[in-house]
Amino acid sequence: MQAQFQKTTKVVLEDMANVAYRQSSSSLSSVSWKDAFYMGAVRSIGHRLQAQQQTFEQSSSASRALVVVNDGHLKEAVGRFFPNLRPGRGKSVRTGDAFQQGRRAGNEVALHRGVETASGSSPRLLQ
Repeated sequence: MQAQFQKTTKVVLEDMANVAYRQSSSSLSSVSWKDAFYMGAVRSIGHRLQAQQQTFEQSSSASRALVVVNDGHLKEAVGRFFPNLRPGRGKSVRTGDAFQQGRRAGNEVALHRGVETASGSSPRLLQ
């Protein structure tokens, strides 16, 4: 389920970036422009997820379920979800227009609540 969500989100953002780049008539390479677009989209989605988490923490005593109990499990999950992730230098945004369009696109991506397990208990999203 998690892999399908990641694939769907990736395809949606790629499609949005392709359309926005074609409409931008930018002189930047498509790779540079889309990198800035993706950074904007990811930042926007991250802010939205943080806002959801804060709302949940304020309204639910079950918010402790979001606390990472073991850094080792977190690192293992990141390795499974992002097998090609490598440490490196950050990228700078070369075009504010692409970044802003990415932020707007990130605001349009649908975010859904986690699915409960069959027993009705809280989901364990990283497993």
